[in-house]
Parts: sequence; structure tokens; C-alpha cells
Amino acid sequence: MSSPEIRPYGAVSSVSKWDSGARAGWARIIVPLFFLLVFAVVDLGRLFFVQMALQHAMRQAARLAVTGNKLADPDNPGSMLSRVDSIILATLTSAPLRVTVVVH
Repeated sequence: MSSPEIRPYGAVSSVSKWDSGARAGWARIIVPLFFLLVFAVVDLGRLFFVQMALQHAMRQAARLAVTGNKLADPDNPGSMLSRVDSIILATLTSAPLRVTVVVH
């Protein structure tokens, strides 16, 4: 039976094969959690961006609906859009997203 190695206080031992195996085990746990956290932050950022863009678009559409203002027709200069078309155009142009509006 071998006696334990006696080293001065603060001495660093060499890395054994067991230490490198433990590091690999910790890396298998930490790396996926790190990427999960990074992608979760990015996804939440996108979620808040979409929510703010849609809120802005709905605010613009509500403003036109309440005031009864109409927008100029971009296809026919000098004429105005109908009230419903003005609301739809305000919703589509104020949001930096692709929005599909279906009117029944």
C-alpha cells in the first residue's frame, strides 16, 4: 500500500486522467444549458419585438377607426381610400412585420 503524497500547502498537482473525465462530464452538462439560455434570450427578444410591433399597428388602426380619418390612396393620387381600407393600410404599413388581414 502506498502512502499519500505529501506536498507543501498551495502546491498544484498535475491533472490526472480522472480530472479530465470530470471536466468532460461537466462540459456535457454546462454547454447545452448555456446554449439553451442564449437561444431563450434571443427568442424572448423576438417575442417582445413582435408584441411591440403589433401593439403599434393596432394603435394606429384604432386611431384611424376612432377619428374617422382616411388615408390617401397610393395607387390613385388625389383620391382617398375608404375607411376600412385606410385602417387596413395603416395596420400593414405601421408594422415592420408581414401581417395578413382578412376582412369578412
